[in-house]
Amino acid sequence: MDRKDWLTKLTNALWAYWEAYKTLIGATSYRLVYGKDHHLPVEIAQRAYWTTKQVNTSYDDAGKAKKLALCEIEELMDVACASKYKTKMKKVHDAKIRLKIFEVCQKVWLYNYRRKLFAGKLKRKWTGPYLIVRVGN
Repeated sequence: MDRKDWLTKLTNALWAYWEAYKTLIGATSYRLVYGKDHHLPVEIAQRAYWTTKQVNTSYDDAGKAKKLALCEIEELMDVACASKYKTKMKKVHDAKIRLKIFEVCQKVWLYNYRRKLFAGKLKRKWTGPYLIVRVGN
């Protein structure tokens, strides 16, 4: 392969990217954008009868089909929702957190998370040390 013929390979690489199944979103990029799977020319020829049958449906059936398609798109968007991914990642992160056991008369430092939001060079994020007097549940 020559470095100069990258332009001829670009369309094939783009098509391969659109066809690839993404595990994070649970679908292909093509399906998320257009709401349906892509069809190769061979598949289109085989589905000509199906397409003709779809075109000849009544308007009421077409309306119901459109509503169903919109519902399917909404379901796809829910599947690809980042909040579900964030929830899974939070579970993985929380599973790695070790439980700290504190005892009476132990000295600890307190982390002020608000200082992280409004950080300054000279502001300390930790205060203390504090002496533990009582341990709660």
